[in-house]
Amino acid sequence: MRLLRYIYRLAVLVWLSVGVVSTCLAVDYRTDLLATIADKVVLTSADTPSFHGYPLNVISEDGRITHIGYQLFTSDQRELFGATVCNFVERYLLELDIPIKNHLSRTERTHIDHVVIEGNTSPMELSGDTAIAVKMELTDGKIYSVRWCRNENTVYRISFPVEYDLLVGTDMDERERRLSEELKRTKTDSVTQEMPLTSQLHKAWQENYYTLECGTYLIDELKADLYFQNDNNGQLRPVFTSEYPAESLANLFTSLYIEGDFTIDIQLRKYGFKTERILVPLRQWITFCLQEGCKPYFGIIKLEEHTAQCELIMYNASMGYNHVMKLYFPLNAISTRQGTIEARLTPYVTTSRVKNIFEDDQRK
Repeated sequence: MRLLRYIYRLAVLVWLSVGVVSTCLAVDYRTDLLATIADKVVLTSADTPSFHGYPLNVISEDGRITHIGYQLFTSDQRELFGATVCNFVERYLLELDIPIKNHLSRTERTHIDHVVIEGNTSPMELSGDTAIAVKMELTDGKIYSVRWCRNENTVYRISFPVEYDLLVGTDMDERERRLSEELKRTKTDSVTQEMPLTSQLHKAWQENYYTLECGTYLIDELKADLYFQNDNNGQLRPVFTSEYPAESLANLFTSLYIEGDFTIDIQLRKYGFKTERILVPLRQWITFCLQEGCKPYFGIIKLEEHTAQCELIMYNASMGYNHVMKLYFPLNAISTRQGTIEARLTPYVTTSRVKNIFEDDQRK
């Protein structure tokens, strides 16, 4: 069995190296589940991998396989519906056909996962049918539904909850284990931000100061707003000055506009009262979150003479989780544009629980 798995992985390596996905020196997988799928799926040709006669969609980034599933969506549909939804549907239907959890029937598996499948055909059989329209809906921010329709009549539907572990295919232990791995491999230049247009800004508390209003979360004081001012040459700049610490810290923690040498010392709170220390550039942490699709919300709990106690929540609406972080920022670091920020992080908090964690952070 080990020999067969070695031969298979070697085949995947050769297949990747000929350019079907990308050239790489070793086969790596974003999740343990993808590695398991790769061990069970057989590549039937060097050009088009398939399973049970249906073509597969295998995505590789920087030599690492990040997705394996049936090829069900066009590039336009993937852009419209988002990778989160498309990757899950493609992978999950492949999982059911393998199957991954042999001790569970198809019905038992979907029941446990709260996945509802309706229809007597399958998306694999409908693929390529020009009379079929594919539609995606999100209900109350909690349930995704993807439908394959012919003449407005639904012929196949799959509905599933907005839950991170289900969508990605991980469990609690793996997501905590992989967080530091994913964070440390994030490239700080992988996300860029353009300066806002003047027409998007609102005049703020004094002349030449402006606010980009981006909404609130949970409470009015937890905001995604950004702050700008005109410099002596009339150029728009993000606020970062000791004169306005609250606005400066909001810009620092919710955007990539502020240049500086800031390090964040993260105490990662893990299941079972375990902790892990992660030390990375602040810009790397923010880039990681933005790259994952999070929207940052920031608020100050307490502003003291030398330190600001702050709350930062990175909210990922499409995947139903929040990174909840309490920050301790040395205020002299604003003028020097360098320093180490202490942080306590509770990762991947479900949206239904985030208010409890946030309130707990405020009390401590």
